[in-house]
Amino acid sequence: DIHAAYATSKDGTRLYAIARGNPNNPSLVCSHGFGGSTFIFSKQFASPRMLDAVYLIAYDLRGNGRSAKPETDE
Repeated sequence: DIHAAYATSKDGTRLYAIARGNPNNPSLVCSHGFGGSTFIFSKQFASPRMLDAVYLIAYDLRGNGRSAKPETDE
């Protein structure tokens, strides 16, 4: 199962993250490039070989995917 959650940053921006695998395995955090989202890691999150080796975590950068963008320039 994929676990999805929102976290709120100090400035109040809601950030989307997903995780899958055994949390007792070493963690591998996946960060997409400009204009991407957690969707680009779908193959890794579906790979039994990856999930046997690591606990996968991915998040949407601010203003991308399901994450919000900051309300102010600060």
